[in-house]
Amino acid sequence: MTPTTGRNIVKERVEQFLGNELVGVITPHSFRHYFVTSALRGTGNLRIVQELARHKNIQVTQRYTHLSDEELDKAYYDVFENKNKLKK
Repeated sequence: MTPTTGRNIVKERVEQFLGNELVGVITPHSFRHYFVTSALRGTGNLRIVQELARHKNIQVTQRYTHLSDEELDKAYYDVFENKNKLKK
């Protein structure tokens, strides 16, 4: 499959299921961002996500992730605050 074929398939499906207003908003590239962010949320492991996304450079993987401040706060709490409570 060529990149053009992939873009055309996504465009057709977005138009078919979501309407013209989202054509060009939802793209193969936006799917890639969604995939990487979802994989990171699910695994919590950027290295695994790097492999799943087939990125050679982990900095590319980092650029694709979109975590909210709430998710980052929760991760910090889970790692540093909850751990300390369990030891007591």
